[in-house]
Amino acid sequence: MLEKCCHDIDLYNMVTGSRPRRVASFGGRKSYLPENAPTSNAENEIMHVKPSIWEQVDDAFHSDGDIIDYQTSILSYETGASLAFHTNLNVPDEHRRFCIMGTHGMAEGDFVRGYLRITARDGTRLHDWDYTKGDHPATGNHYGADNMMVAEIASFLRGEISSLPVGIVDAMEAGIAALALDEARISGQMVDLAETWARLDAYGLRK
Repeated sequence: MLEKCCHDIDLYNMVTGSRPRRVASFGGRKSYLPENAPTSNAENEIMHVKPSIWEQVDDAFHSDGDIIDYQTSILSYETGASLAFHTNLNVPDEHRRFCIMGTHGMAEGDFVRGYLRITARDGTRLHDWDYTKGDHPATGNHYGADNMMVAEIASFLRGEISSLPVGIVDAMEAGIAALALDEARISGQMVDLAETWARLDAYGLRK
C-alpha cells in the first residue's frame, strides 16, 4: 500500500480536506501462486511483456515473494467522509477509476480510459472531459501528472507561485495512512489514528 497506492491516499486526503481517522483493510495473495501459473504460450508471453527490474525474478507465480496482489480498504475521515478503496494486480482490462459522491452531486472518472464527468444531484451534467485526444507521449507519464508536477516545481523555484499543491507534511500524512492500512490488514483489526495525528501535530509542522 505504501509503495504503490500512497499517492492515491494523498489525492483523497486532498478531496476530503482531512486525514483518515480510522481505517480497516483486508487482502493477501491469491492470483500469483504456482497453481495459477500460465498454461499456454500465448498467456505466458502476456505475463512477460514488461521485463523484471530491481533484481526480481521473471516468474511471479513461483517466486518466494510475499507481495500482496489484492487489497480492499475502508477509511473514515476526520470530516465525516468515508472511502472504499480497492487495488488489484491482476486486472486484464486495465483501468484506474474513481467515483466521488457528495451531497450536491458526484464526480467520476478513469485515469487510464481518460474521462472525467461531474453531475449535479438533479442529473444535470456540469462537465464532461475527454482526455483520450491529448498528447499521448505526455499523458503516458502517470497520465500527464509527471509533466504537470515538473512544471509546478519549476514555477515554485522561479518564485512564480508561492506554494505547491502537495507539501511534505501532506506526503507524510498519506504515508502514515498507508502504513496504517497495512497494519490493519496484517492484524485483522481496525486502526485508530487519533493518537498518531496528535503526536504529529505536536511538532507544529503546518504553519
